[in-house]
Amino acid sequence: LMSAWAAAGRLIGYYEPHMNPWDALPGLVLMREAGGASNDFLAQEGIQRGNPLLLASQTLYPQLKKMISQPLH
Repeated sequence: LMSAWAAAGRLIGYYEPHMNPWDALPGLVLMREAGGASNDFLAQEGIQRGNPLLLASQTLYPQLKKMISQPLH
């Protein structure tokens, strides 16, 4: 639900250090359709194992990415 809120602009962004693909992909699609930005969730077998997830507007994504200590794809 939080990723949907980020896609709708109700949150400035959303970050999870690890998300399973079945939880992340719906929000990822919503954010991309809304014109937002995300890390490459599907990198390094993300479709099977999950990955970190960062969603935000195109403007705020670089700033939020700098705040996260974990490397993102």
